[in-house]
Amino acid sequence: VEDRTKAFQQMFPTAKAYKSHMEVLADLDNLKPDAAYICIPPYAHDDYSEIGFIEKGLALYVEKPMALDMGFAAKVRNKIMQYNAVTSVGFQLRYLSFLDEAKRFIEKYNPATVYANRIGGLPGVYWFDLYDMSGGQLVEQNIHTVDMLRYMFGDVKRVYGVAGNTYIKKANYDIDDHSTCLMTFKSGVTVTVNTGCYIPPKKKSEGLNLNVETSTPAPNYNHLMMISDQAVGQCNYFSSFKEWISTGESNEYVDKSDCGVTADRTFINAVKAKDPNMVKSPYRDAYKTLQTVLAANESFKTGKVIEL
Repeated sequence: VEDRTKAFQQMFPTAKAYKSHMEVLADLDNLKPDAAYICIPPYAHDDYSEIGFIEKGLALYVEKPMALDMGFAAKVRNKIMQYNAVTSVGFQLRYLSFLDEAKRFIEKYNPATVYANRIGGLPGVYWFDLYDMSGGQLVEQNIHTVDMLRYMFGDVKRVYGVAGNTYIKKANYDIDDHSTCLMTFKSGVTVTVNTGCYIPPKKKSEGLNLNVETSTPAPNYNHLMMISDQAVGQCNYFSSFKEWISTGESNEYVDKSDCGVTADRTFINAVKAKDPNMVKSPYRDAYKTLQTVLAANESFKTGKVIEL
């Protein structure tokens, strides 16, 4: 961390370095910032990491997942509501421009069956491999997919899932490397979410030995497919939305922007305007996404259907 701090200071010579968020909180009266970015691992959140800044009147941008238990997340959410703070959670997929077309597709064709896949590898940080530190892949990574689903289809009513550890055998590793989760939305839509971290990047030894470009298990490891009796729509994460209509027509909508930059800019503009409603992923709404993935974890453990 110290080396990264020094490297960052070289990029921004006037920036001041701190060893902990407690040091930052103690110096806020001198700094007089308008906002804080909370970019820490899931396990590292504490009563001061968010609430301390909110009570000082700051806006917050919080990395996902915001917590590993709903009790803590509820405390932060309530404090945000008390102060009417501007907040954003890092669900940048909501800012993909083609999602407007995907939502139009949903309104027009009313797809009832949806499949969402995110299959990849391990990100290479030690804490991701430990359940108590990351919450597992659905919570730490594929929460993006669940949030995208909520953005398009609304809130989830119930969750049921199964998970296992089959492919990755390594020390200090206790998370599931694959899972399937069935989510029923209040709108009536049924979604199957497949999650996996067993496809390794090149030159990595852990996981299933497959060539992602040419192997046969799936032509696309990261996509969301929607099926109705009149059309099929497919979101390819970060790139495009395609639709195939029963009349023979097909369309593709491509996003060439950087959704992460758009999410940042939207947050900064909201801070300037002091308007929490400008943000597409405020903490109070992201809270429901976190609730959904933690409910899935509970289902993995207990084998029960979890009602939300």
